[in-house]
Amino acid sequence: MPRPRFRRLLRSTSPTRNPAPDIAKAEETSPRFFATASYIVVLRVLSLALQAALFVWVARTMPVASVGLYAAIIAAWAVARSLGALGYDQSVFRFLPAFRSARGQGGIGAFSRLARKDILRFTGGLAGISALVVTALAVADVLPMASLALVGMALLNTVLVSLTIFEVDRSRSLGHQLYGQVVDSLVLPLTVLAGVALFSWLGDLTLTSLVSFHVVASALSLALLMPRSRGGRREKLGRKEVAEVRSTSRGIFTGQIANSLALRSPQFILVAVVGPAASALYEAAYRLAVLSTLVGWSMSVAIAPHMAEAWQKGDTPFVRRTIQLATLVSAVPPAVLLLVLASFGDQVLSVLGSQYQAALPAALILTSAALVDTATGPLGTLFNITGNQTVVRNFGVIQLITLLAVGMPLTSAIGLNGMAVAVLLSTSAREFGLVMSMRRRLGFSYWTPGPKPTEAVG
Repeated sequence: MPRPRFRRLLRSTSPTRNPAPDIAKAEETSPRFFATASYIVVLRVLSLALQAALFVWVARTMPVASVGLYAAIIAAWAVARSLGALGYDQSVFRFLPAFRSARGQGGIGAFSRLARKDILRFTGGLAGISALVVTALAVADVLPMASLALVGMALLNTVLVSLTIFEVDRSRSLGHQLYGQVVDSLVLPLTVLAGVALFSWLGDLTLTSLVSFHVVASALSLALLMPRSRGGRREKLGRKEVAEVRSTSRGIFTGQIANSLALRSPQFILVAVVGPAASALYEAAYRLAVLSTLVGWSMSVAIAPHMAEAWQKGDTPFVRRTIQLATLVSAVPPAVLLLVLASFGDQVLSVLGSQYQAALPAALILTSAALVDTATGPLGTLFNITGNQTVVRNFGVIQLITLLAVGMPLTSAIGLNGMAVAVLLSTSAREFGLVMSMRRRLGFSYWTPGPKPTEAVG
């Protein structure tokens, strides 16, 4: 029997297609992903609670300057989490179902090995070069020799984090969303918390030991997610298939570069312009704002495979009303958090220590930015899985340019709050552009009349 052509399985990016939609199956599927989203929300709540406990423990145990450096290292890992996977963490939702349909388990293995090889080459190469540079600086007495252990473990964790996020999304794309989420949400904070508790009891908690706990946690997560080898002959992708996969992943990757740098570069700018203490205050405000995006992120994770499947079948009404409902649900938590911070912000931040109450204005501004971000729903994910990743890239670049152009002068003038304002303005520019591109790229918009969102859940 001839193998289905791979490109035929991926012909899903034109909004003008109009095959008969499988409405019954889509509506049958939708309750499942809303249930999955609920489970993911619970897991993320547990994860954020554990991460909050970790940050409070570290903030109360270590000097503010050390907390600021720790926050900068975490920001670097967050960039690696977004960029180190080279776009494979998003393209996996598009390609893996197609390869599974065409080749079964052999196709899954072939795609996964290609992704891991490319990720390891990229992140391992950068980590190796960085290690050589830091070693040379230490030999030249520009950096203290004692910093080599800290930098080495931080670079190792960068590689592990990049591989881990691909494996998490690989698990999700194959329908194992809850397993991937359990590993992603609980293994890291529990492992690091256990290490912090042990070393605090021993009286030897340092920044280096703290980073080493993250290395152990990432290695454990990767071990739990990596599939066991089954032996036998390993299939390989054809040249055209490899070119198609890499081209799409690169398009997503370039968009992620701008978005990730826009998300985390404020930490680096604050450390350079104001100092590590300002970075610690920003981290406190940022973590509060991120808390409000929990529901929106969970919805995006849960609905991505189902929206990709519906889009391939031409069921744009299902996609439209799904994203409408996801947008409505996602925007509620940031609005509630804004009210809580406006009323009890000082009491909330005092949990970290009285010195962190100065982060309240920044927390209010960053939560407003989170509201703008979640008010557009999982729109970036939708563009990526429908082959419109260049839209995400272009407006991500606009977001980064806006942040740098406005953030540097505002931070120099008014410090932490100036950077928070720059984040709000740059986020607004990106989300406005994405919304305005919907009709031209997808064939519909938020304002297009359609079935009520409740019909999407049966």
